Amino acid sequence: MRNILGTLAVASMVTFGAIAPVGAQSVVTSMSIEDIKASCHADGEDEACLAAVQSYIADIKAAGLPADQTDALLAQLVVELGSVASSLPPEARARVANAIGVIANEISDTGLAARLQVAAANVQAGIDVARGDVAASPA
Repeated sequence: MRNILGTLAVASMVTFGAIAPVGAQSVVTSMSIEDIKASCHADGEDEACLAAVQSYIADIKAAGLPADQTDALLAQLVVELGSVASSLPPEARARVANAIGVIANEISDTGLAARLQVAAANVQAGIDVARGDVAASPA
């Protein structure tokens, strides 16, 4: 019985989850970036947005990737969330900025974490976030 339940759990993660690419590796997440954007953008709710972001963070961290790859995946989420900041109503911008702040707290690279905090402030102000705004720190 336990094997059947375990198989069903894995199958549902693969079926309903998303695969986040990281170089040659892939990470299965229970929330896709599209699901997170839907939870956080114009028609979203604060609690659902934070729950979706925290679930994604937990899945990425559970994958056991090196810190730089984990940071890159989380920065990718920030870009996806903040790239349309200028088109979001103020309450959605505040929600997304809060979510980016949560993500920034999970980043191991202090320089990148600081850039994500700036990105959160920019989103709050209605300024779109681009990939270059959250690029990895030089090694």
